[in-house]
Amino acid sequence: MADDDLVTVVGNPGEPPPALQDQVADMTEYMADFYTSMKAVSPEMVRGIRVFQILQALPLLWFHGDLPSLYQLSEASAELDEFWSHSWRASLWIKYVNILYLNNCSLASGVGTFFAALAALLYYVGVLPVWESGYPRCRWSTIFGIAAFYLSLLLYRRSKLVFFDIGCIHQRDGALKIRGLLSLGAVLKSSKSLQVLWHRTFVTRLWCLFEIGAFLHIRQEEKRPLAVCPPLLGPGALGFHVCASLFVCAVLFLVQLRQIAMSGLILVGCLFFLSFTMFVHAMRAYCRDIDTMQRQLMEFSVSSATSHCCESSSCANHVSICDREVILQCIVAWFGSVENFEIHVRSDVRVSMAGQLANGAFLYHRILSATTPLFWFYFDVTISVKDHRKLPSLFRSLALWLAALPCLVKLMLHLSYRLRTKRGSVCADCLVSAGLMLSVSLLVFALLVGGIYLFDPNDDSMMKTLTFFFLSILITGLVWQKVPTIRLDPHPSSLPAC
Repeated sequence: MADDDLVTVVGNPGEPPPALQDQVADMTEYMADFYTSMKAVSPEMVRGIRVFQILQALPLLWFHGDLPSLYQLSEASAELDEFWSHSWRASLWIKYVNILYLNNCSLASGVGTFFAALAALLYYVGVLPVWESGYPRCRWSTIFGIAAFYLSLLLYRRSKLVFFDIGCIHQRDGALKIRGLLSLGAVLKSSKSLQVLWHRTFVTRLWCLFEIGAFLHIRQEEKRPLAVCPPLLGPGALGFHVCASLFVCAVLFLVQLRQIAMSGLILVGCLFFLSFTMFVHAMRAYCRDIDTMQRQLMEFSVSSATSHCCESSSCANHVSICDREVILQCIVAWFGSVENFEIHVRSDVRVSMAGQLANGAFLYHRILSATTPLFWFYFDVTISVKDHRKLPSLFRSLALWLAALPCLVKLMLHLSYRLRTKRGSVCADCLVSAGLMLSVSLLVFALLVGGIYLFDPNDDSMMKTLTFFFLSILITGLVWQKVPTIRLDPHPSSLPAC
């Protein structure tokens, strides 16, 4: 047999037979058509898992290296509350903290505040004993509030039904996994909203782009919420809450407010400064992530995204179905062309997602939630004063919590964005964060001194107190309504290097 005849029969070395190539092409087209139709292989493939089951089971399964067992907790459902889109290359513990924060923190803050108020009431009627040494005489509100918050945060059974791929697509049974993947379009169509757990690698992963593309296609016909959660939102907010809790506990138990020991004062001051400097440092990193996302979306291109199959030899040799080909065909069917999809992501999606990261993450109610330990401490101080001073003290405490603290945090976020650029060395970068924290601390001190000078804490006048309270609330409302925390650059290419 001649060499040319051998090539005709066997084919060129390294290339699959034409019949196999045709089969792969047919299967690729079939899968693309099936995804585009947004139908499920079978109804039981549209699955969800309760949020509390994820939060309670994930740490133990992760510790034992048995995450695929999370599938046993999932259930079939015709409708899902939320679809969680994420990159598998992102840290799992950061995702966990963000899920915990987004789903349980608001309720935990309410529960903590309720028990703090209850403790103050029980102290007032004589059920809870007086602390004999130091001041304030009541410390139960802080203790009850912090304990109730963290117990509720960890134990609340949030029943929201969500799609989380590692728990809703079988990871061990190959046939069930393929059926679950084929039903992704139907899962997205059945989801009321999309929650993006953002990471720097998100726009570089093909399946993340498929999920975004499918949901944007659905939104063309029916408006559904699309929310983005930055990586540092949960760790930053809960970290601030932990720091505030440690700070008020140190003030209550390590320092006697009316007999302040110098060593205790230094200890609390160092604890306060170091803890909140770490928070400022994290906020500057968070602001750099906003720039990174803007650049990524402005330079977004489907051709630069990859998946696991793109990195395997079977895909390169055309002997298996290519995820890229399937997803590209879906995008063309939904948006007319890949270019239209890219333009949509670079414009509307970029503005929406960057806006959420900049000004939609640290909302007013989230700042109040993060600063609740300070409010519970104010409960203790208020209930410890004489009866005729309790009401004025309460309104002054509310003014600090509802007005002064949110404005200070907003200022801190604004300054963090202004000074977000990473310095040449770790020491220089830490010094910038420490300097920013020192500036805000001096401002807090000035406000406290000014408040004492203008409004004598021993003044029992309700008229002055109410005037101060409503004026503070009015100014805070105007600040939060009219002043954005971060003014995004409309030209991301001009942003400073991170």
